[in-house]
Amino acid sequence: MMARARGFTLLELIVVIAIVGVLAAGVAPAMLRDALPRDPLAVAADSVALLMDRARRAAVERAAPVRLVIDPATGRWWARGAGIDTTGVLALDRGVGIVVEGPAGARLQARFDPRGVATADRVVLRAGGRLRAVTAERWTGVSVGANDAR
Repeated sequence: MMARARGFTLLELIVVIAIVGVLAAGVAPAMLRDALPRDPLAVAADSVALLMDRARRAAVERAAPVRLVIDPATGRWWARGAGIDTTGVLALDRGVGIVVEGPAGARLQARFDPRGVATADRVVLRAGGRLRAVTAERWTGVSVGANDAR
């Protein structure tokens, strides 16, 4: 009776290395994406979109209208309705020159009815020659669009 050899065959090692390679290829892009700094203009636009989305969701969940107001001059916002009375300041990196554009002296408004139907001004964020527009689509939700105005 022969003693059984201990260890792994070359084929088993190649299979394990291939599996590890496939897993690394799937995980590496996500890790790199999170490690790289994000565009401050995109971060600001995403924060406005999230704010609008939360206001819409609150209107639907509580079956009552919600009004969201953004002051372009200060970046302050407030939401009222459906038992909500909250305020805050937009996450704008003023160090890179991000500004909220709106009619002179006017505040941007978004109204969401209990069905989630939106009537809203377009929120335009500008940094240098680049723009991001956040729109509360009447029926389908919030969208963020990019435009290079250079």
